[in-house]
Amino acid sequence: MIPGSYATESVGLGLWFATIGFYLLISVYLYFFKWRQTKNIFLLCLGVFFLCLAVGRVFFIVNDFFLVPEVFPINMNSLLVYALINPWYWRLGSFWEWIALGWLTVGMSITLIENKILQRTVPVIPFLAAFIIILVPENLLFSFGIGQLNYFVPEFIFLQQPLIAYLYYEIPILTGFIFQPSGMVYFIMNYVLAALYAIMVPLIFFWVAWQGIGTIRKRALLLGFGFTIYYVGRVIQATLIRTYLPTALSIILAPALAMIALILIYYGIRYEEVE
Repeated sequence: MIPGSYATESVGLGLWFATIGFYLLISVYLYFFKWRQTKNIFLLCLGVFFLCLAVGRVFFIVNDFFLVPEVFPINMNSLLVYALINPWYWRLGSFWEWIALGWLTVGMSITLIENKILQRTVPVIPFLAAFIIILVPENLLFSFGIGQLNYFVPEFIFLQQPLIAYLYYEIPILTGFIFQPSGMVYFIMNYVLAALYAIMVPLIFFWVAWQGIGTIRKRALLLGFGFTIYYVGRVIQATLIRTYLPTALSIILAPALAMIALILIYYGIRYEEVE
């Protein structure tokens, strides 16, 4: 019997596991049933994209659902605390998601760009971002000091349910925050570069649909709408948005949108087969 307070988290966790299953199934389908027949490099890169997303999502599940935060008092005379979560699972999840985007960019560049130099240089940015996230020192990626947080990133997520913590004098703390790291590198990666790709990738598919006809147009439209919904789900997961959403909505909506996006992308991939 799942306690009522954990019901939402359980549903969200189940949806994310189902989403990982979809990622893996589509990856297997693209490699064994599409690329091996057509030798279409875009389909191969798309398969690697979904495989890397599955790996990255495993780390994010650990980060979001299983890590126990460390609780620190803001000051010794305050009844306020903040909870800091180990950032390495976030780093590893972000690393694999940027690697996934890099492979998607490789496939799109080879398919849509004729210039050989651009084909080789355009995909470098996501791969470079991935290794920056995993290798840059923590003091450059995050600001851990409570007085060093950058004002332009949400500093805390207010807990809707009181955080009960016993400090030095075993006083129950009824008000808590989830600490949100907000270093400059973190801000650029999450809120600038990721946002640009979230806009660019669907727009490229819509541009192909605008230029194409028949099956090409319909396939590109399905892929464009699929990636649009996928990135809307990613935006909902961002702290900047999640802070202002009801907890149940923010936990369940993101994986639900990811599954809808995967269905559209799947039908876009094999559109001519289901006509």
